[in-house]
Amino acid sequence: PVTVAVTSVRAKIPSVYGKLVLKEIRGLPTVSALSGVFTVAVLNFEERLLLNFPFSEPASDQESMECLVDSALSVLTDSL
Repeated sequence: PVTVAVTSVRAKIPSVYGKLVLKEIRGLPTVSALSGVFTVAVLNFEERLLLNFPFSEPASDQESMECLVDSALSVLTDSL
């Protein structure tokens, strides 16, 4: 069995703070709670869709996660 978690946040956050300008924002669930679960955190900010794939080692390894992320992104881009 495979477990997948998806979280989505629509952020209405200003991008300009005086002289400072936010170019992107990252929001992640607590990685320790995801032990071995393939997770994508989706965030909309400034007309952009940001995808984050958090994981923790040794519950998941870098090579396996890169394969899962590549596969997930391939499915998304092929459906456009």
